[in-house]
Amino acid sequence: GTPDPLIRFNNITHNGAYPIRIGADMRVSDNTFTGNGVEAVEVVTEEVKSNTTWSNNIPAYIVSGEITVRHSNWTSSGNSFVTLTIEAGVAVRFAPGAGLTIGKPYYSNNPSHNYGYYGALSAKGTTDAPITFTSNADGPAPGDWKGIYIGHHAKDDHTIVEFCVVEYGGAVNNANIRLYHAKPVIRYSTIRNSSHAGILADSSGCNGANILCNNFRDNHHGVHTKNNARPILNDNNFLRNLQYGVFNDGGASTLNTENNWWGDGSGPGFSGDQILGNVDFTPWLPAGSGCIDAPPENGAPFAPKGQGPSDGAVRVAVFSEGLPVDVSLTWAGGDPNPWDAVVYDLHFGESAEELTLVASDLVDRGFAAPDLQEGVTYYWKVVARDNHGEETEGPVSSFTTLGADPDLIVSAIQAAPASPPRDGDVIALTATIQNIGAGPAVDPFTVQFMVGGAGAGIRTIHEVIPAGGSKDVGVTWTAQYGDHAVEAIADAGAAVVESDEENNAAARGLPHVQDPAPPEFMGSDPAHGEATAPTPRVVITLLDRHGQVDDAATAASLTVVDANLSGIAGTVVEADDRFTFYPDASPLPDGVYTVSFTASDMDGNAGAHNFSFTVDGAPSNAPAITGG
Repeated sequence: GTPDPLIRFNNITHNGAYPIRIGADMRVSDNTFTGNGVEAVEVVTEEVKSNTTWSNNIPAYIVSGEITVRHSNWTSSGNSFVTLTIEAGVAVRFAPGAGLTIGKPYYSNNPSHNYGYYGALSAKGTTDAPITFTSNADGPAPGDWKGIYIGHHAKDDHTIVEFCVVEYGGAVNNANIRLYHAKPVIRYSTIRNSSHAGILADSSGCNGANILCNNFRDNHHGVHTKNNARPILNDNNFLRNLQYGVFNDGGASTLNTENNWWGDGSGPGFSGDQILGNVDFTPWLPAGSGCIDAPPENGAPFAPKGQGPSDGAVRVAVFSEGLPVDVSLTWAGGDPNPWDAVVYDLHFGESAEELTLVASDLVDRGFAAPDLQEGVTYYWKVVARDNHGEETEGPVSSFTTLGADPDLIVSAIQAAPASPPRDGDVIALTATIQNIGAGPAVDPFTVQFMVGGAGAGIRTIHEVIPAGGSKDVGVTWTAQYGDHAVEAIADAGAAVVESDEENNAAARGLPHVQDPAPPEFMGSDPAHGEATAPTPRVVITLLDRHGQVDDAATAASLTVVDANLSGIAGTVVEADDRFTFYPDASPLPDGVYTVSFTASDMDGNAGAHNFSFTVDGAPSNAPAITGG
C-alpha cells in the first residue's frame, strides 16, 4: 500500500502539547520542533500496512496504543510483507498498555492453514546513536508497557534489532521482547528492567534465532525459553538479573548457552547470575563479552520530579475552616536498577538559592510540609540516593500559598536614553509594577503603555509578585517630535482581584523630542538657472519632516542681490512653509539675481542655501527663413 501523507520541511512551534498527532503509517521527516509543550510526536493506535520509516528528525515518538506491522494481504509464504524501519537515535516511548506487534495471523476455519499478514521490524541503531524502546512514565518501572511481540508471521530474515535499548516492558507479553515461532536477529543491544523476562522465546519455531552480543540486566529472567525453543545464545552478558540469567522451561532438550558472561569468573551460580533447567553453559566467558560494552553495574537514581503541588502552583491552601493544614509534597522518582533501594532528601525554603534540608532518608515519595504561612512562595527540591551511594538531584520547584488580596501600582516610569531624544530615536520605556497589598499577585496580568493617548505596547507579567515585591516591564517607542507624556496601567485587563482597584495607573512627562535636521529646500520659482520674463516675486518652498520651520528666522535671513551684488529691497511673506519675496520695485528689471537664505527650525537646526536666475524682458528676434 501507499503510506499516509508526508509531513516534511515545516517549522512546528509553540503548541500546548504535542506538535503532531499521527497514525503509525504516516511519514514525518525534516521538520523543526521548538517551544512545544511536549517535544515529541504522538503515535496513535494503527496498523502499519505500508513500508514506513520513523525518522530520527523527530525528538521522540510517544506511542499511545497498540501498533501492529503487517501487510494488507494474507499469504502462506511471507512473500508479501511490509517493514517498519526505525532510524538510529530514535526514542520510542510507550504509554501504559501500549506495545509493538510484528506480523498478524490470518484466522481460518481450517487449522491446517498457516496463513498470515506478514510484517518486519528493522531497528538498526549505532554505537553512538542507539534506538531506545522505553516507558513514557516520569518514573519508569518494569511492566509499564507491553513490550515488542515478534510473532509467527514476522518476516524473519528482514527483522533485526541491533544497537538498541529495550526497557521497562513486560506487561501482557511477560517480556521486553517476546518471540513466538519467530527467529529474528537480536544483537549488540541492552535489554533490561523487564517485569519478567528480557527475552521470552516460545516454541520450536524460535530455533536458530540469533541472540548475540547483548546485555541482559536487571530483569527477573534474562532469557526465558519454553515449549522447546532453542535460540542461539552466545557472547552475551548476564548481569544482576533477579532470579535467573537463563531459565530453560522447555523440557528435557538442552539449551546451548556456551560462551556467555554470567557476572562471575567462575560461571553461573556463584556471585553472578543463576541458571535453571537443562542448560549447557560450558565453556563460559571469564570476563565481560568483548563484542559489546557492558553497562556499569549500577546506574544513578532517576532525577526526582515534583508532581504536587505542580511547579508554579498558586493559591495552595494552608488553612481549612480556620485550622492550619499541611501541604502534601509528592514527586516521581525511582532507579534504573529495579532492585536498588532509593531514599530521598527534601530541601525546602523561601528562596531558591537558600534551601534547607528538612527531611532525609525518606522511603516514600511524599512529605507533609507543616506550619506554612499564607501568601508566601515556597521553593523545594528532592535529592535521590540509592543503596550504592549514587545521588541524583532534582530541579527546584515552587508554589505560592493562598493569601490576602494584592494591590498593584505603577511606582515609577523610566525613559532611556535620559538625554533629550530626537525624532525617530527608539526610546525604552520601563514601568516598575509594585505590589503594596497584603497578599501576593498570583494571576498573569497585562501592563499597557500609552503615549499621548495612543497605545505604545502591552506586556504580560506571568511571575508571582509577593506582597512588597516589584517587577519591571518595558516596551520601546519611536520618538516623535514634540512634547509627550507616557502613562502605564497595571492590570489593564482587570485580571487580578485587588484590595484597591483605583490606583493602577501612573503618568509622567517625557523629555522634549527634538527635530534632528534643518528644513529641506524643496524648490523655487523662478528655479535655479532659469531665464524668465520680468517677475513680480520670488517663491521659496521648504519642508520640515520632523519639526517646525522657524518662519521669522528664515524670513529675516533671505536676501536678493543683482549682478553687481547690490541688495534688492523688498518684503517676505510666509504661508505653509512657502516664503514669497516681493521686491519694492516690481517687476524686477532685466539682469542676473542671486537669492540667499538660511532655512531654520524651532530646535535651532539651520542650513544655508542660494540659487540664481535671469530676468530677460527683451522680445525675441523675428524668425529668419533660410534655404532654397
